[in-house]
Amino acid sequence: MALRRPGRPVDPDAPAGPPLLLGMYADVQIAGRDQGPYLLLPAAAVHDGARVWRLDDQDMLQIVPVQVLGEFNDQVAVGAAPFAAGQRIVTSDLRAVTEGMRVRSSASPAADRRAAGQT
Repeated sequence: MALRRPGRPVDPDAPAGPPLLLGMYADVQIAGRDQGPYLLLPAAAVHDGARVWRLDDQDMLQIVPVQVLGEFNDQVAVGAAPFAAGQRIVTSDLRAVTEGMRVRSSASPAADRRAAGQT
């Protein structure tokens, strides 16, 4: 990482200049990588390090591998590529899960159809 003064890099081996005092500030630029679109999920939604449980329209569980980009307090940033707008993520802790198992959801298209007397 190279620090820069206006027009020239700062030599990390050079003797330190005067310290910043209270009320002083510095302009800095930090280079980073653009990770692309991401979702910020509750930490409880990420299982086994890098898996998210998603429900389809029939309340069937899908285990989705994700790229964890970072952790912030009780939230985790994951790459958004495997997800589309409106998809439902399971945040409850289920004892045992298998791909394709039916999950009861309080708010789902299947629950809405059951409440309306449809199958």
